[in-house]
Amino acid sequence: MPGTSPRTRLIFQNLNLYVGPAALSGQSATGAMFATQGANQPANTGNNLIAELANIQSASVNVGINRTDLNVFGQLNRVGQIIIAPPTISLDFSYNLTDGYNEQMMGFNTNGGSFISGILTKVSDSKNYFLSISQQGVDDDAVANPNQRDVLAVGNAFVSNYNVNVAVGQVATASVTVDALNVVAYTGSSGLQTPAVNPQNSQRISTWNFQLPQGQVLSGANNVYALRPGDVQLSFPTAAGFLVPLSGQNTVQVQSVGLSVPISREVLNALGSPFGYSREIQFPVNATLNIRALQTELQPNSFTDLYCSDQAYNFAMTLRQPSCAGTGLVGIQYGFNQAKVTSMNFGNTIGGDSTVDITVSAQLAGATSLNGITMSGSY
Repeated sequence: MPGTSPRTRLIFQNLNLYVGPAALSGQSATGAMFATQGANQPANTGNNLIAELANIQSASVNVGINRTDLNVFGQLNRVGQIIIAPPTISLDFSYNLTDGYNEQMMGFNTNGGSFISGILTKVSDSKNYFLSISQQGVDDDAVANPNQRDVLAVGNAFVSNYNVNVAVGQVATASVTVDALNVVAYTGSSGLQTPAVNPQNSQRISTWNFQLPQGQVLSGANNVYALRPGDVQLSFPTAAGFLVPLSGQNTVQVQSVGLSVPISREVLNALGSPFGYSREIQFPVNATLNIRALQTELQPNSFTDLYCSDQAYNFAMTLRQPSCAGTGLVGIQYGFNQAKVTSMNFGNTIGGDSTVDITVSAQLAGATSLNGITMSGSY
């Protein structure tokens, strides 16, 4: 660590999380950090394309090294261990939802179309992520000299899971997992070689460097740092609840909504490519909407009726900026379209309120389709 004394610990004060741009057009590897970089123009000048992510609450880098034992006749214990499979590298982080800024920086579509259209078309799929680390006792946002920070970075990173949780008594949060091909630790954060590798030959990209921008306190529009449960509006079709009304008269009282979009990745390998040459989405992708509510009235229905008239419904969740009247500007709006109820659970115990848990499933569609998940952000 650049500085006069070693650290004895790290806390949230010392950390920031950044994301780099997507792979350059026509390039198989991600790594460009400045506006003038390119395959035939490796100059590290121009606008810095690395962006800080806002309102981060947690971040962890996980590394698993996959080794194969070598055993032979005549000896009980192994004679060696070799690495013949790519490492398992992931970054997990969470943040408070505000206006869709983080989602846009990560490569999601926040303009009301298919949530993963840019990922499907490879326009915004592969990126690099950087966890900056300042000196002990120093706010990372206050570090003006990039050489006074260390960096832990993951290269060639692909989003593999996105979750949203909105609940009574909590601010709205999102959690994300990205899978990566490489992990690098640096001392100092200026003029450093990109953590990205060329997946064709697994070699580091030596001509592309990065420098983390100075940290700053980021918020959503109108200095919003979090969205409150009292400003959430739900648009659920009444009949979609099957045995309970989800809206209208005598509706259930929703306590929490969880949106889960698992984007499982398959590593495509080839001889001569130790890291795999691509990480592709495993289809179909089934997203789920989990709704927990206080049970009140029942809705007359039966499975035989559902069997004969099994409709798909569109759900929507709007998170507004804080307002006493609950009519603040829209921060984020999610659409969960052409979905169907897949399970219901009625819970009743002594000393507790009766609850109903409803799971709704929708399948992600093509880049130009509005089926599955859509999102609109105010950023």
